[in-house]
Amino acid sequence: MRARTLDETFTENSTRSGVGPTPPRYWWLRRIGLVSLVIVVGLVGLRAWWGQVAARRLRAEIERIQAAGEPIFPNDFDPPPVSDEENGALMLIRAAEAIPASTSDARDITRRLLDDPNELVKNPDAAVELLAKTVEARALARRARSCRRDDWGLRARSPVISIVFAGLGTQRRLARVLAIAARDAHRGGDDGEAIETVRDILAQADHMESYSTVIGHLVAIANANVAAREALEIAPALRIAGDVPDSGAAAQGSVRPATAGQARSLITELLDDSAARRGHVRAYQYERMMLLDTAQLLASGRMGLGGLDVHYEPGVLERAILFLVRPLFLLDGERVVRDGSVLAVAAGAPTHAAATSQLPAPPGSVTGLRGVGRLLSSTLVASYGRAFYLHFLSLANRRQAAVALAIRLYEVDHGRRPKRLEELVPGYLPEIPLDPVGDDLARFTELLDTGKPGGAAATRSAP
Repeated sequence: MRARTLDETFTENSTRSGVGPTPPRYWWLRRIGLVSLVIVVGLVGLRAWWGQVAARRLRAEIERIQAAGEPIFPNDFDPPPVSDEENGALMLIRAAEAIPASTSDARDITRRLLDDPNELVKNPDAAVELLAKTVEARALARRARSCRRDDWGLRARSPVISIVFAGLGTQRRLARVLAIAARDAHRGGDDGEAIETVRDILAQADHMESYSTVIGHLVAIANANVAAREALEIAPALRIAGDVPDSGAAAQGSVRPATAGQARSLITELLDDSAARRGHVRAYQYERMMLLDTAQLLASGRMGLGGLDVHYEPGVLERAILFLVRPLFLLDGERVVRDGSVLAVAAGAPTHAAATSQLPAPPGSVTGLRGVGRLLSSTLVASYGRAFYLHFLSLANRRQAAVALAIRLYEVDHGRRPKRLEELVPGYLPEIPLDPVGDDLARFTELLDTGKPGGAAATRSAP
């Protein structure tokens, strides 16, 4: 007797039960369902593995930074406690607040007084009125110079990207007011006060480096440029005790020369750019922290994709998308943290050329499929080439002003200008300073003839 096949048996059983045979197309549906289930399980497993890899890579990068003793989380940037009497930042905040509102409205007058060296002569009443209204502000700025610690009241807390950096504009205005005071003192023959006021501006710039942000650093070096510019303007005709003053002014008793000690102190402070260099590094460490915080917010779903608004409530679909691409944000977070570390290292380089050779590729240079995986870095990471240049230019401007003052001191002592920069060492300069943005010393040697810069190496305006 012939054995029945499996199909015949299934058909007979199906007939008895009244169900009937299964059409072939349903067999294919079952197979498709089974394959789909396998694919879904595989994708879930792949997503879990991807998420673990991304989290592990980001965590390893964070641990590397912590092991180096560098700040990486928001509270790492909190300053140590400081009393009001020792807080230079608080003094400068009060100084800026002491400038009357009416003065801040007259910005065109203030800028004209600064931009045109002859404006003080053409419009002396404006300067007199400005300085009369800012006596308290300038006194507070002078007091801030003796403070050695700072707390600007800035506390980085998640979401760091939404923090508003207040008070920077008022510090720019304070620096301008001090610059006008220095220029007016020099014009009136009080070079001792002119030197001290330039030192006030320079101290203000150094205090601002503790603001710990890129924008704070840019404002600080802009103010340092103001101090360097005024020192450079004063240096060629600086009256120093022991020099022969203008006979007419001397007869009227209006000449109050600076001492050689005051000039030397200003030279030392111009050359000591350690606060500016520390602030530059710290600023990019802060940027690194901010980008990490943003990446973690996006990856956790606490920040929506709609304009990076932390108050935006994502819908069901967007939550699903955020879940799927969470490893993408973590990997991009690891990338921006790593690039932030490169920026911080480059920020500590001695010259502009050495720094730019270390900078990571700007976000816009990454296109195609690689760009899809860099949604965070391509949106938030700026190209810092210009900011780096301004930093090193500010260092060069400070050194140029120091050389100009040293030349003036040499001239007072020897009755002539030095013929070579080497003649200034070691009596007036500890060494010939390095030009951090140029390949030669043209920025400094051009001062030997007239004491004033000219041509391409001249002091640029502040950003």
